[in-house]
Amino acid sequence: MTDVHFEDVYGDFKSSSFSGIPTTSGKNATIRTMYAQLTSTRLFNENYFAFRAALDDAFAKGIKYVALPGDYTDDAQPVNVDGIAAILQEYRAKGMRFFIAPGNHDPNEPFDDDEAGKNDFLTKDGKEQKVFATGNAACKAADPTVVCTDQLKELGYENIIARLGDFGFMPTSTDVLWETPFSQYANGYNYTDAKTQSALANRQFEICAEGEGGAYKVAGTTYTRCGNLVDASYLVEPTKGLWLLSIDANVYIPNARFDPANPKSFKGYDGAGNAGWNKVLTHKKHLLEWITKVSARAKAEGKQLIAFSHYPTMDFYANQTDAMKAVFKSGAFQTARVPESATTQALAATGLQLHVGGHMHFNGSNEYTDANGRYLANVQSPSLAVYGAAYKIVTYKSADVADVQTVALNDVPRFKELFPQYQVEYDYLQASTAAADIAKRWNHGVLDTKSYGEFTRYYFGELSRLRFMDEYWPCEMKEAATGLTLQQMLVLSQLDTAVTLAQLKDAPGIVPLSAACAAAGTPPAT
Repeated sequence: MTDVHFEDVYGDFKSSSFSGIPTTSGKNATIRTMYAQLTSTRLFNENYFAFRAALDDAFAKGIKYVALPGDYTDDAQPVNVDGIAAILQEYRAKGMRFFIAPGNHDPNEPFDDDEAGKNDFLTKDGKEQKVFATGNAACKAADPTVVCTDQLKELGYENIIARLGDFGFMPTSTDVLWETPFSQYANGYNYTDAKTQSALANRQFEICAEGEGGAYKVAGTTYTRCGNLVDASYLVEPTKGLWLLSIDANVYIPNARFDPANPKSFKGYDGAGNAGWNKVLTHKKHLLEWITKVSARAKAEGKQLIAFSHYPTMDFYANQTDAMKAVFKSGAFQTARVPESATTQALAATGLQLHVGGHMHFNGSNEYTDANGRYLANVQSPSLAVYGAAYKIVTYKSADVADVQTVALNDVPRFKELFPQYQVEYDYLQASTAAADIAKRWNHGVLDTKSYGEFTRYYFGELSRLRFMDEYWPCEMKEAATGLTLQQMLVLSQLDTAVTLAQLKDAPGIVPLSAACAAAGTPPAT
């Protein structure tokens, strides 16, 4: 279950200034606005209900082991970390076990960020409320328009693992095996030694701006801005014969604000969102060595090994990344996150055969075989917080065959529970004459949807209309898509012609291309 992006919609901010919106259930809703959702690449609120629906469905199917490959919370605030911990403990009591891998949203930074927060929590009047952590500049200045609470600070590794250690990050007495990349069991595996090995002081590596430090420094290379970070990776054998490899592929590279005198300042590191496996190769070299050893041991001992991390290990756009770069604006649709071919080759060389990733929020799979016949499959598990919400069931059929099933979440109980609050927001925006409010008006049809599947489909349409078409699409492409009829689109899709949009821009009535588009330097020559 990837990219849950859990936000506790009934979480307690522990603030007398803002306790949320009273609801008919008797609980206060601390939720983001519908506009915030419709302009984000994930929902913030309804995925709370989707996550429970997915867990109920998995439990009904008899599933015992659930992996959460990153972004299980939306920014690792205490209110959300504690909220998901409570839910996981609830289902753990039913006999399920959970295994977490870190994502770029949890943690956002390797150390606590006490300046974080959000601008767009919904008030009972349909307006936006800023809620920040107490270290934020507005809180220090006692800004009366801002609610200040450390329930909104973003936790780093130490505090996340302290709260979520029961879910894979730490060993349990029932595990057959549990280890980290740094574990050393002199007399074979035992739980007592595993607890010692699990201490964060024993799970750190040196990272520098130029690459991994320590024993991995390259002779003749000058290394700067070096600090120690936690690697939360672990291997667990929860039942005899099954190895679950949780890989912490987050890479937070020290930046120009890194202060050697204060190496635990969150400001000294870049985010991990675009780094992915490409930077693991240079800044977490120890992981590749460990994965190679684990893969070899699994094969020698006859273990069924499945690895999961937050990031894809190969092209996730069905090998169409170059075509997408040619069509859309530079950087559109996060093509910077596509692993390089050398990265995929390096991972295949470890001997790992099956990896499940997330991060991109959509469903898919790809495979790679290198020149030596080493095979690697990458399964992209979709997010529960978007259109196409689903989770994956992986079933081993034999040592070399795994069946991967995609379970769609079209029907989610209670998904409309917060719709009355959105109606208040809608009414406020419609009545307001402020330009900022008018710009945030959204289509009421999203509140008329009858299922979670229909709701998320409508959400994705609004996301495209309100954000993607301006942010990602070239001017002439947007105008063509919004101006052409379906018949004209069908004709265009079948044409085999050398005529370019540039040649057509002065021919009225053929392609609806405005003077504004042409003046903006479009269309291109091809």
